[in-house]
Amino acid sequence: MTIEQKMFFGFTDNRVRLTDNLGFFFSCFKEDDAVRFCINNIRSFYPDSPIYLASDGGSDFSDLERQYENLKFRLYEDKLGYVNHPETKDKEKLIECCEEFLERIKAATEYSNKEYMIYYEPDVFLRGQIRVESDLHINGSYANTMDHTVLEYIDRKNPQNSNLNFGACGGSIMRASSLIDVISRTDRSLLRDLVYLDPRISNCDFLLTVLFNVHGYRYHVNSDFIEARRDQQWTTTGHSIVHQFHHNYQGNYDGKYSKSK
Repeated sequence: MTIEQKMFFGFTDNRVRLTDNLGFFFSCFKEDDAVRFCINNIRSFYPDSPIYLASDGGSDFSDLERQYENLKFRLYEDKLGYVNHPETKDKEKLIECCEEFLERIKAATEYSNKEYMIYYEPDVFLRGQIRVESDLHINGSYANTMDHTVLEYIDRKNPQNSNLNFGACGGSIMRASSLIDVISRTDRSLLRDLVYLDPRISNCDFLLTVLFNVHGYRYHVNSDFIEARRDQQWTTTGHSIVHQFHHNYQGNYDGKYSKSK
């Protein structure tokens, strides 16, 4: 990667460092094999980091809580799955999904009590320790463009916003204090504005990006991050965080990946 590319991504080598001051918020459903693979994978690089494993009305992974130190498991009601279905029409219900997601990631952050939080999904694969920028608040992919109506709304709230894209999906990293600040300043009125403006904002990767931007935080692109389905060369690169790693999924995608019975 050239210096110019690193500057585009938002940082250069003298502004990044490895960190183990990191907690994991792991949201899952019934991706049994993938979840167990991911926990083992995380522990190979972060043997002591706290993991908050949240099953959205899916499989019971309480045995992992007994198997691993510093792992807390919570089986929630299935609420977030509503966001992922194409027939979704009830915007008020989408607002409730946003509130539920924020409550869960807040609980994970409080449990972890670390400087940084990484949002995790069952299709994330770690290939090394994680680097963070010195001025990191939130990072992730730069793959998805925000609609002009969303950008206009962000600019009214935060005229200094320079971000045009969203991508805080599985593998994205947040400064814990910034995340808690964003959640504390986000109320139902703001969520209603956003969801009625663009219902897709109820998806966590879009939601997190927009909320950080609205509240004045810069979104970085993580140069250690790569998406396997978007870059066929991912197996030969040195990126530490791989998203869209679907090797351990079974069955077809119908709103959520689930293990075949």
